[in-house]
Amino acid sequence: MKKYILILWVILCSHPYSLFAGDADLFTTQANPNVLIILDNSNSMDEDFYGNAVGSFSPQSKTVVGKKALRNFIDSMKEKLRVGLMTYNLSGVYAQNIHNLQEFVSYEPKSYCPNPPPECVKYAQTGDPGAKAACESACRADNASFDATYFDEILNNYKIGEEPHTRYSNLIYPHTRRMDNPNDPSSPLYFKHAYPLYTGSNWGRYFCYATGYSANEGNTDSYTCWSSKTGTNDDYPSGYSGSSRGASFVFTDSDIALGYADLGNRLAWYHVGLAWFSNSSPGNGYLQVPADDLLDDEGKKTSTYNDVWNKLDPKENDEAGYMSCGAGDKNTCSYIVNAGLTPTAGTFQEALNYFKGTASYTSPIQAWCQKNFIIYVTDGLPSVDESGIPGTAESLMPTVLGKIDTLRNIVKKMVGKDYNFDVKTYVLGVGLSDEAKLQLDKMAVHGGTDVGGHSYYADNPTQLNDALNRVFASVVESAYSFASPTVPSVRMIEKDILYLSSFTPSDKNPFWLGSLKAYQLNPDVCHFG
Repeated sequence: MKKYILILWVILCSHPYSLFAGDADLFTTQANPNVLIILDNSNSMDEDFYGNAVGSFSPQSKTVVGKKALRNFIDSMKEKLRVGLMTYNLSGVYAQNIHNLQEFVSYEPKSYCPNPPPECVKYAQTGDPGAKAACESACRADNASFDATYFDEILNNYKIGEEPHTRYSNLIYPHTRRMDNPNDPSSPLYFKHAYPLYTGSNWGRYFCYATGYSANEGNTDSYTCWSSKTGTNDDYPSGYSGSSRGASFVFTDSDIALGYADLGNRLAWYHVGLAWFSNSSPGNGYLQVPADDLLDDEGKKTSTYNDVWNKLDPKENDEAGYMSCGAGDKNTCSYIVNAGLTPTAGTFQEALNYFKGTASYTSPIQAWCQKNFIIYVTDGLPSVDESGIPGTAESLMPTVLGKIDTLRNIVKKMVGKDYNFDVKTYVLGVGLSDEAKLQLDKMAVHGGTDVGGHSYYADNPTQLNDALNRVFASVVESAYSFASPTVPSVRMIEKDILYLSSFTPSDKNPFWLGSLKAYQLNPDVCHFG
């Protein structure tokens, strides 16, 4: 038997009344929460979780793993959520060859520490003897030849206490990653980070040295690159041979956001495949799919479901398919492509305009009681402002936080009355450095979704699925957590009308079917209850 909760206003009167009610309900309402997914589609999404350039069609890429996971969770939540999709706005996109570029490379085993304790960076930044001892003790457990005093040239160039010395101590010290050298298996490459290199043609595999290297950041160094490098000596020309070419480089969005203004005296690369590329950004976001229901009244998938699903097509292991978009405006491809920089502030302004229903947008907010959320999935920090002008994450982040704060208190008029809507922002950082995570934590705190002061993070595919599971679970819990069913007080315009509400509890649906009925009173009975 179904249980009913009845809320009844008892009206006492000085004249006798009786009750009559029409058969029609005045209203029944269900307002699924709006979830706007903002998916990072910058150049750096061509990378895997460890910073290696693998191509946007690779099963190891952050974009393929992310799109597949989002598809799965959207399908599992299709009865509970209204979903929309936003990306960064793209411009000036063209096809390039992508290579994996290792920066600040060393061939010396003594530079390598795969699991450094925090004391290593502390020693590099301060010269503290106790930190040095702790660093060497931990690192030599994995690599007996490790030498804490073996620094890249840029750390020797800047003095302890100078800002570049402190910054590069975090960015490049010690070398935590090892890559096999096909020219000399006994002489691997050691480095801390690798990022994409884009060129007009296939540049193969090369090992580079800047013969006129300046350890003062900001200079454009010219490199001589060789097809072969053997031995463990970091000095030039030891071990360099084969065909050679010259090269100089511009910085990627990842480099700029993290604070790189130098690539080191030694670097190396190898070819990966084709990619879409742009080294600029208009500075704003692009609404790919407006938020709407994923199922219709008959339980069938809507056009919104199909549009989101198609836009999230991962093109896994399909380089030709990923490069097949012939549209001049790559925002309009049937699937999302990765290119350009990271306009975080401008994209959140676009989301703000969308929820408010300004700048030619129709707001997705339909009811005063509707909950609204943003899920921001990103692998990097802001690298350009709202006008597309490059900057460091530290300089750009205050504007980003201001946008997120504004989203927490949107005023929108519904049926002639102003209501305040708190649009919370979930932040999921994918394959980020420890330095970058500190910045995203601020976004989560301001967005009202932090977990102990931190964003959600994923450093590998398994963690990404787990993090998305926790994010969507939190969204559903937040959206469907209400107090006991009640009907707001209603002003009695006519003295002979009584309003009666009822709800049918359900274990399967967080929204309970309800009705509000109006009763006409007949002055034949003294009172009622």
